[in-house]
Amino acid sequence: FLDMVDCERQVKATSLIGRRFPYFTNAAGKAIKALEGADPLNLLKKRGRKNKLLDVGTLLEELHEIRHKGVAVDCGGLGEGIVSVAVAVRDYAGKVVGAITMLVPSFRVVADRLESEIIPSLREGAALLSMKLGHGPC
Repeated sequence: FLDMVDCERQVKATSLIGRRFPYFTNAAGKAIKALEGADPLNLLKKRGRKNKLLDVGTLLEELHEIRHKGVAVDCGGLGEGIVSVAVAVRDYAGKVVGAITMLVPSFRVVADRLESEIIPSLREGAALLSMKLGHGPC
């Protein structure tokens, strides 16, 4: 996580700036890996990840769905009660260089609001940032 902006509400997230997480534990990592084209299983092997709780088949299905939808949603990967939603950001060459992510307490997430407000807003923000990095409109 490179930067973080907090809200005015009482329930807030602890700063994650500078912290690293395995890609398969959060929406940002999944959005980046699903769209960058690298083989996620090779990455797990290279890094020596032997997470017994990780269901590789489920992860591959999830990455395929993210590639199709263009958005990742993860529940609980960054902590109990935290939902993360992310959309990839691309550079001038179309390469995935990061993601815009929103962290929301699970009690605030309603499926309708996720689809009608949060995801469209993240897509718009990612498109604007991608354009500033030279990526043309899709």
